[in-house]
Amino acid sequence: MQKKNIKTLVYALVAVFCLVGGIYYSILKNTNTSFLKTSVLTILKAVNQDLETDVPPDLAITDVSFEKIYDPTPSFNYYKYKVDLVVKNYGGTLVNANVVVSGDHNQKASFVKNTTKGFYLQKDGTYVISGYEMLFDGDYNGGKITLAVDVKDKTDSNLLNNSASVDILELPPKIRDISLSGISDEKSFLITFENNPDVKNYDFDIFTTRQYSFPEDSLKYAEAYGLGRVYGYYRTQNNSDIITSSNWQKIDFDKENLSVKFTEDLFTDIDEHYLYLKATNKENGFYVFSNVVKFPRYTELTYEEFVKDFTEYTGVDVAGTSVLYGNYLPKKTVTRGDVLRAVLDSYGMKLSKIIGEQYFEDIPLENVLYPYSVSLHDNSLWKTFGHKLNPGLPATVDYLKYLVYAYRENS
Repeated sequence: MQKKNIKTLVYALVAVFCLVGGIYYSILKNTNTSFLKTSVLTILKAVNQDLETDVPPDLAITDVSFEKIYDPTPSFNYYKYKVDLVVKNYGGTLVNANVVVSGDHNQKASFVKNTTKGFYLQKDGTYVISGYEMLFDGDYNGGKITLAVDVKDKTDSNLLNNSASVDILELPPKIRDISLSGISDEKSFLITFENNPDVKNYDFDIFTTRQYSFPEDSLKYAEAYGLGRVYGYYRTQNNSDIITSSNWQKIDFDKENLSVKFTEDLFTDIDEHYLYLKATNKENGFYVFSNVVKFPRYTELTYEEFVKDFTEYTGVDVAGTSVLYGNYLPKKTVTRGDVLRAVLDSYGMKLSKIIGEQYFEDIPLENVLYPYSVSLHDNSLWKTFGHKLNPGLPATVDYLKYLVYAYRENS
């Protein structure tokens, strides 16, 4: 008992000496004393306790939190995060220990000190290591970083709990401009994108779902040609809520040609589908992903259906009017050219009579649709269709919607 009291007195005197000496040193150096105060309070908590320094320590990470403090720039292409790690000592008390925080993928190693001579943490004590800085490569959207705390000058009795992993997820998508380049003879959708050539050597996965809803105003219309038809589809922004949803499932696809097939016949498929692309670096496990593509039902319009839908979308009843140019046959499929003329004429769009540049390969200057093609160009809509408008092919519900809503804003 007397021996223990002597030890207690010694630690109390050491604590007081550290406090007085630390404050004096701080005043001389004009530094912040909060760190020293924290360490002295930690020491005082050990007074009247058996330090158990002969028992090996067991330092473990019990929690990790982080916040982004820096986005990539052209001169420094990394995300930077401030990390807080909660550690607990399940073993014997650490006194003036040499403790280091580090991480994989070339993270820096930082010494941790909460006393003037090193790191102190009593048995069953908890401590928050605050302010560690972690980096993540700005070429990627996501990946896993493993952080670790190591006791360098003592033997840690359990090395299985010294590390913890954090999942990084950053936007916007790094796979840019995902689109459909066409439809194959096997009725598969051909996918393309613009990106760093290295991405093409990654491991690709395609995730799909039929159970997601996007606001109409978030969808951007686009088209793909194949097998004598034009298929209209949509693209929309991916985000953290979408990509972490449990609705998505990985599917098989043709990795050589980067093509996907949902059913045997895409033109008769009754379901809608959503898709995004993910590419993972084989070496470090970091990944990039794309925006979302929506594949609607392919629905051709008869003249009868066109009149009904056009009236529903615009409130304008075109049945029996001149905008159908005497072509009205209720059960006949309406063409893309006739729909374009009907929409623009119904909105009273002014058409240029000046013969100038040809904007579509299949709409020559002398064609009756040429003034309408000029309107598409002047309203910044022509890039949606590519080099050809395909005016003689069947019009679809989505093609009609696109023209109606685009010209509603411009009329």
